[in-house]
Amino acid sequence: MDVSISMFYLLLVLTHPVHGYEIMKRVEEVSDGTIKIGAGTCYGLLARCVKEKLIKLIKDDGKKKTYLITELGKQLLDEEIASMRRQISHAEEYRGNKDDQAL
Repeated sequence: MDVSISMFYLLLVLTHPVHGYEIMKRVEEVSDGTIKIGAGTCYGLLARCVKEKLIKLIKDDGKKKTYLITELGKQLLDEEIASMRRQISHAEEYRGNKDDQAL
């Protein structure tokens, strides 16, 4: 499954119970302000992730819905983090090789 940067951060912040508006604020905080998701993106991702069983609704008090990542969501998040680490490793290795060849 392709994981967009917005979905990555949504899953990341949902490792703790959070409601919709707070998700948007936490994504911005966790990403040092580089990722800002609007309400439409946030609620669309929430619906998609619930449907795909990556997150679950854990509380609905009529005003706020609180969500939490599922085991399946944690697995996907861990796989994405591992993939990012591989990409960084490849980039560092490649750049190191290029630097050596330039000498």
